Amino acid sequence: MRIALCETIKGTNDFICDLLKKSEDNITTINNDDFALGARHIRELLKGADTVINLMGEKFLKKNYSIRQKEEIYYSRVENTKILVNAINGMKNPPSLLIMTTLVNIYDNINIHDEYSNNFGDDFLSDMCKNWEKSAFKLNNINTRICIFRTGIVLSDKGGLLPKVKKLSKYNFDFKIGNGKQSVPFVHVNDVLKVIKWCIKNSTAKGIYNLVAPEILTNESFSNHLKKSYRKLRMFYYPKFYLKFIFRDELLFFTTCQFVLPHRLLSEGYEFDFPTLESCLEQRTKN
Repeated sequence: MRIALCETIKGTNDFICDLLKKSEDNITTINNDDFALGARHIRELLKGADTVINLMGEKFLKKNYSIRQKEEIYYSRVENTKILVNAINGMKNPPSLLIMTTLVNIYDNINIHDEYSNNFGDDFLSDMCKNWEKSAFKLNNINTRICIFRTGIVLSDKGGLLPKVKKLSKYNFDFKIGNGKQSVPFVHVNDVLKVIKWCIKNSTAKGIYNLVAPEILTNESFSNHLKKSYRKLRMFYYPKFYLKFIFRDELLFFTTCQFVLPHRLLSEGYEFDFPTLESCLEQRTKN
């Protein structure tokens, strides 16, 4: 089976892409430079691919969330998805499966959400996610099914939050964001890789899935687990403006309050290897 992996160079999912390439032998990478050449070029690169995995996306907050940065964030996701979908729609022998990730930030911060929730937010990230998924569902090639995974913060020693927390713990820095009452939707990177393989093998899987661990935690509880795991870490309330320079991508999950459940994955038989934060951090200590 040949997989085409769409990635942004030094993007927000770069460590996931690296792990995916190590776990699969027959992967062709398509990056943002390729997408700049348009749908016809992408169509040529997709020839012979059985599955397309779209993990494109510029990093968040790397330029203080300026207007230009918002445009880059939006374009790298929404517009590149349009190009990808146009490419697939124009193929006589298209890939049989398109897998992509969006964000749980599509939801509002009031309700508890499963995949059937229509209570969406009204800020920039929520609007971007709605347009992102809308672009994906313009896929009209009847020979290609689509799975979209709305992800929370991805936990891994290879990238994202945990290496940054590890650095803070070396200097005995504090770690608690905002008032601590926000929900922190999370998922272990191994479950991200596992659910991609599950989706490929499970031909009935299609549509929207929440890709978060079943455990719901507040930021305060999340921080307490980190404190126990990293030992030196002390708890303190950091203001948002300071933490954006440290955590960048991860900040959007800590300062918003989406309470999210993976209802469809559980009901369709998927078993999380790391259903709790404690199990995620135990895996860290074994590596």
